Amino acid sequence: MSEPQGPESDADLLRARRVEVVDGDGNVRVVLGAVEAPDGSPSFGLALLDADGRPRAWLALPPSGPELAFNLGGNIVVHVGVTDAGPEAVDVGPYIQLSDGDGRPVIGWQIDEEGTVTVPSEEEPE
Repeated sequence: MSEPQGPESDADLLRARRVEVVDGDGNVRVVLGAVEAPDGSPSFGLALLDADGRPRAWLALPPSGPELAFNLGGNIVVHVGVTDAGPEAVDVGPYIQLSDGDGRPVIGWQIDEEGTVTVPSEEEPE
């Protein structure tokens, strides 16, 4: 007698659109699957959530390219990634952005396709 075939019965494969891991109190603390990127767009990735359900760290693959981000008090304070070439890409290449606790950029670096390192300037206050 052969075993039924398919993801539901294959002992070597588990398929799901989203996996959530909860703590002892039932709070979702880890999400693998659909996560929100730092700019608010939907992405696929891994997110670590605090006890209140807020993303504190995530590794994601939004349409703009892979990124790793850390959140402090609701603001991204460390953001590392690679901007892929595409129709909406302004600066293609790897980058790192460090911000203060309020999310204001303090320093960052971007390496373009030719290998030139740039330090993006802060936006002028309005």
